[in-house]
Amino acid sequence: MNDAAQVTREQAVAALWAQGVLTWKVRAHQLPVYGLLAGADGDFQTVLAYVHRQFGKSFLALLVAVEVALRVAMSRISVVAPTAKMLRGILLPNMSALLADCPEPLKPSYQALDNVYTFSNGSTIRLDGADAGNADALRGRANHLVVVDEAGFVKDLRSLIHDIIQPSFLTTNGRLLLITTPPKTAGHYVTALRHELARKGAFIKVKLSDNPSITPEKRKRMADEAGGDTAPAFLREYECEEITDGDLAVCPEFNAAAQAKLVRPVPPPDPYVARVVGMDLGWSDPTAVLYGYYDFKTARLVLQEESLLKKARISEIADEIKAKEAALWPGTLPYSRISDVDPMVLAELSAEHGLHFRPVTKALKEQMVNEVRQWIRDERILIDPACAGLVAQLEAAIWTGTRRAFEHTEAFGHFDLVDALVYLLQALPREHNPYPVRPAGISEQTHVILPGAFPDPNEAPLRKLFQPVQPPLRRGTWGF
Repeated sequence: MNDAAQVTREQAVAALWAQGVLTWKVRAHQLPVYGLLAGADGDFQTVLAYVHRQFGKSFLALLVAVEVALRVAMSRISVVAPTAKMLRGILLPNMSALLADCPEPLKPSYQALDNVYTFSNGSTIRLDGADAGNADALRGRANHLVVVDEAGFVKDLRSLIHDIIQPSFLTTNGRLLLITTPPKTAGHYVTALRHELARKGAFIKVKLSDNPSITPEKRKRMADEAGGDTAPAFLREYECEEITDGDLAVCPEFNAAAQAKLVRPVPPPDPYVARVVGMDLGWSDPTAVLYGYYDFKTARLVLQEESLLKKARISEIADEIKAKEAALWPGTLPYSRISDVDPMVLAELSAEHGLHFRPVTKALKEQMVNEVRQWIRDERILIDPACAGLVAQLEAAIWTGTRRAFEHTEAFGHFDLVDALVYLLQALPREHNPYPVRPAGISEQTHVILPGAFPDPNEAPLRKLFQPVQPPLRRGTWGF
């Protein structure tokens, strides 16, 4: 009986391998991530998963790659680790474990020199490290699938994706799967991807506290080993939070609780409030522009839209600003526009394009930023979700060691939208009450009250009672 049961199981396993179905190897807590990576939750070219340590992410990433290799003949698949050392220490052992029960006719051959697995249907899986120029081995290859394990720890992820991986999809319409724990700094490029992909539904996060297979006792032990359940290492590695060093964070007040209150759809401005535009000029780092209005009644800055223009000419900047202003405020010009100081650019925007910007009054940068921090703490800044770039940058912005400038990061450059917000506070007419004394359309020229329009019923009796005194007649030289 036992031998028959064992044979039946072996036959089932062999049949599933033959069909390229390995879902039975996926544990329950991994299923939501598997669904996204395997494409069951939508047809996205790029997907990203944040998962906690000890989730089994490397095994899961390789499982999806092997399924594709088995199902799609002649497919070209690359699995990338941050370093060649991680490839040898993590990916290769996981691949051996995954293939342990693969039937011999289906088991791929392994070429150790190039770390390539070749399947009988012509498909290949190549394992690469992304360090020390190893990623260049991906150049010139057509890929149907690329999996980046521990993407948050790849040193130059932006270049890897845009310069190497994306061109490899030109003829294959391939997919990119990224799986990682959150990076050690929110300035890493994977953070920017997380914001972008979350809006599309191509992102998933699985925290340790969401994993039903982890007992409370085991969770406590993991937390204790990481320094406690409030330690940055535990929150990042196990609860998948993007932790910015509190000493370097530009705006620590813009935390999750603040975002829940301040980031929401905002109403359009009423006819009277002052529309304002703030701009930080750039070239390699983009020109950043924010559009909003000052709500005098609530003393709040309301941000409606943003623009990020990389390597844009002055005419392109002008066209973008005019288009955004016309869409947001048809028929109404902004009360004020403000920009960082570049006299030549500001002069051309004014003379050639009719866009008048006042230069910002520069002060100690930390002092200017502190005003933004205070406004956020006092809930005096509302941000529409359309300003997704600003939200991401406020969350991730960090100082250089001197606190005189923002750090330049792979994900967000110099945090130019934060600079635009810093400048914008100077453009607000806080002292000016925009609401007129009379309602709209009412003035001395349009509405006149004529004499006698509203007679007093007591006026006639009073006139009779108080008759004017008649002067006495005098006899004149004419005898009367």
